Amino acid sequence: TILDYSLHNLNMSKDSATRLLRDEAFQEQTQVDEKWKRATYSQVQLASYFTGFTEIYELREEMKKQLGEKFSLKSFHETFLSYGSSPVGLIRQEMLGQLAANSGEPVPPAPMKGKER
Repeated sequence: TILDYSLHNLNMSKDSATRLLRDEAFQEQTQVDEKWKRATYSQVQLASYFTGFTEIYELREEMKKQLGEKFSLKSFHETFLSYGSSPVGLIRQEMLGQLAANSGEPVPPAPMKGKER
């Protein structure tokens, strides 16, 4: 994220980026080259990771608040991951909807197509 911000907002040079990644982040030159390439091609990749993390964390906290003692981090992760690569907003809507439909009981994982749980 530091690289992305510095490159796109502070006009960081490739030499400065190389020094940062190699000397401060202890990256090998191959890693430095790949990260520079990625940062110059995409301005939002790392920011999108943070946004996803934030949305998942907020959902987890909401589920924890609603379930109280019944909350299980393992069950939360299993249920969340059972939705595959669906957008976090849709997973949130589904999980909170299922929680309401289950009268506050923990949400079971989504059924997998073609597989019995």
